[in-house]
Amino acid sequence: MFQLPERTEADPLSSMSNLVSLYLLQDKWKPAEQLWRSIIPMMTEKLGKVHPHTLTCMASLATTYSNQGRYQAAEELLNEVVQTRKTLFGIEHTGTLSSTEKLALVLMKQGQYQEAEKFLEQVTEARERFLGKEHPDTLQSKANLALIYDNQGRYEEAQQAGQLLMEIMDRVLGEDHPDTISTRGNLALSYSHQGRYEEAEVLEERVTRESTRVLGGERVQTLTYMANLALTYYERAKYEDAKKLATEVLAKEANIFNETHPTRFPC
Repeated sequence: MFQLPERTEADPLSSMSNLVSLYLLQDKWKPAEQLWRSIIPMMTEKLGKVHPHTLTCMASLATTYSNQGRYQAAEELLNEVVQTRKTLFGIEHTGTLSSTEKLALVLMKQGQYQEAEKFLEQVTEARERFLGKEHPDTLQSKANLALIYDNQGRYEEAQQAGQLLMEIMDRVLGEDHPDTISTRGNLALSYSHQGRYEEAEVLEERVTRESTRVLGGERVQTLTYMANLALTYYERAKYEDAKKLATEVLAKEANIFNETHPTRFPC
């Protein structure tokens, strides 16, 4: 979770920091975006536009764009942040790597898979060298690489990478860690994309239970797992289960997404 620098109680940045954190925990991205737009000018005035804290705020604003499906706006802002951090701190600085990974994920969502994979490979290699192969940040980068494989139709590669990561994440992070749950969900997708629906269903049911318990039943990540499970039920001809779950997901998403955000289910 993003944290602004510690402030005195009289400083409005302290209250704004707490409020934006609350919005992010509730997946309220539009209010979070509006708040970032207030925070960033204040940070720029106090610390300067190229200060690490200001750049972190800008990257967080880009994430709120991406979460609303505004990928072009997110890409433009992250490109600015990445280039600034490269110039000031170097290509392998922690902040540069973090922003580059965010940029790669936005590129992936726009179908720019080769460029996204290139960036993520650079991030993963640097994190392995500086942090180690089993550091949480390194594991997350590897999980994102597996996701890019899957998005390119390289399902077997994604599956193999996901299975290996699951063994490590269960041991290093724990079975209930959000990154572990996410990687398990991505592995289930790889099974599903290969037509291995029974294996996908087992994992997706587990992931849905875990995410509901750990994150909450109305978080976007949980709803994503539920939607994937509903599609798997459909593929397995469990039509009543699929309809019931899909209806629940769509009802909950109506409270989160506006009409411009991509929906989970095709029309």
